[in-house]
Amino acid sequence: MNALSIENLTRNYYKDKLTIAAVSGLNASFNEGTMTVIHGSSGSGKTTLLLMLGGMMQPSSGSVKFNGRDLYSMKGRELRHFRNRHVGFIFQKFYLLPYLTVRQNITLPLHIGENVRDNTELLHSLLERFRMSHRLNHLPGELSVGEQQRVALIRALIKDPALILADEPTGNLDPENLEIVSEALQEEAGKGRIVILVTHHASLFATGKTAFRLENGCFSDLR
Repeated sequence: MNALSIENLTRNYYKDKLTIAAVSGLNASFNEGTMTVIHGSSGSGKTTLLLMLGGMMQPSSGSVKFNGRDLYSMKGRELRHFRNRHVGFIFQKFYLLPYLTVRQNITLPLHIGENVRDNTELLHSLLERFRMSHRLNHLPGELSVGEQQRVALIRALIKDPALILADEPTGNLDPENLEIVSEALQEEAGKGRIVILVTHHASLFATGKTAFRLENGCFSDLR
């Protein structure tokens, strides 16, 4: 059973001899099969928190543990393997490479790291599920905003990750595509993944089994 936990997690920034706490002393546990929503306004520390949870940003203090192992006790190669094998990131800005086709953008993560994987069966299943089979050979610039986000979602799922981290994935979407992404994340949690969604959309606050409100780097409300 996969589990992610944080203990006294803190990340400070320094500017003009001032210490700015982006994330301050957070404690929480995230279990597989659950979707957690973290709700907060811009600048509340949501993205900083997600980057630390995904092994992409060293905390100033505290720990991030996956299955009991502190991510930041891992050496560089081991930490990269953790990110590549276990984490699927979904971003608001998509970060699709404009010169690669939909197929190439989606399968790119499978070619990163030491073990190249062939997930052809999963690829076609995801394309059909998100109604993107007809766009396989198109470039990102030829897609609508909603289609680009669906490609980004498929790219995160193609590795069959244990942990999905979604950073404002619905921020640029119309209501129809917002619902598609929200329902997809809930469905993935139902399959046994750990899903963490950060958002400023109050409408998504109730979609998680667990919810936190993040303000000024601190959890101020817990459900």
